[in-house]
Amino acid sequence: MAKTNNRVIFVEPRGSEANVFAAFMKLPLLGPLYLGTLLKAHGFDVSIYNENILGRDLTSKDLDADVLCLSLLTPSAERGFAIAREFKARKPHSRVIIGGVHPTFCPEEAAQYADHVILGEGANVIEDLIRYGSNEKYIHGSPTKDMDDLPLPDLELLALNRPIDRTPILTSLGCPFHCTFCAVTQMFGHSYRTTSLERTMEELRRVSTRSVFFYDDNIAADRKRLHAICDRMLAENIKIRWTAQMRTDIAKDPELIEKMKRSGCVNVYIGFESVNPQTLLSYEKRQSVEENENAIRSLQKQGVTIVLTTHYME
Repeated sequence: MAKTNNRVIFVEPRGSEANVFAAFMKLPLLGPLYLGTLLKAHGFDVSIYNENILGRDLTSKDLDADVLCLSLLTPSAERGFAIAREFKARKPHSRVIIGGVHPTFCPEEAAQYADHVILGEGANVIEDLIRYGSNEKYIHGSPTKDMDDLPLPDLELLALNRPIDRTPILTSLGCPFHCTFCAVTQMFGHSYRTTSLERTMEELRRVSTRSVFFYDDNIAADRKRLHAICDRMLAENIKIRWTAQMRTDIAKDPELIEKMKRSGCVNVYIGFESVNPQTLLSYEKRQSVEENENAIRSLQKQGVTIVLTTHYME
């Protein structure tokens, strides 16, 4: 018999103030939005709370639900565990599900505060887990093979005190590179999975903000595909300022950089990581100091601002 768990809340806790990426946490993770949208389509009553966006800690009224789903990065894990304890203390018969990057790599820690810990991608397991429950503590998710199967994120599920000023869009998962320090390939694999061009354009057409942040870890991993996206944005006269993450090898395609600029690209996030050639070699970064310098020159020539950063997970 199906369990009655109609009221589901997803929570992205605030991160540590010491987190170097705290400035970017005004944007929501897309994982809870995908999962929340899936559950809403199957009849669940869903809300998504992001403490960084709300600018406050959640209250007991916010946490009134049958199931609490926490999506945790390492900087937000401690706060997330505190929310789980508070929720269980008030509603001991309700369930806590924890997922995300941090619990995937530290499942035993998360298991101390959860009824279930989802390891990896959760889109293929979340509905059955909430609807029917499970005797297993650890639930192994599986990669979404066709990204077009993911729903268009319903941003109205987000509890907001004011509208977000940019729209998050994800058009790819995984990375074909093998940087030793990066969690992306451990979480999402080396297979570079993408949405179709039509799906990508559908998301861009529905954008109501003035700008877009592409969450792809490397939107230019397939430069031919990025050419096609820019071409369609230009052909359809889509007027959006956008930013994205990519590698220095974008400099090998000056035509693409020029096209990115014309289609609305204002800045890019690139992980140069080091100016020491031996460090880059040990990281298996597959880029040189000279390539880093060339990328800076090529992007600046087209008026695209570069934000230097180390890699992080969305």
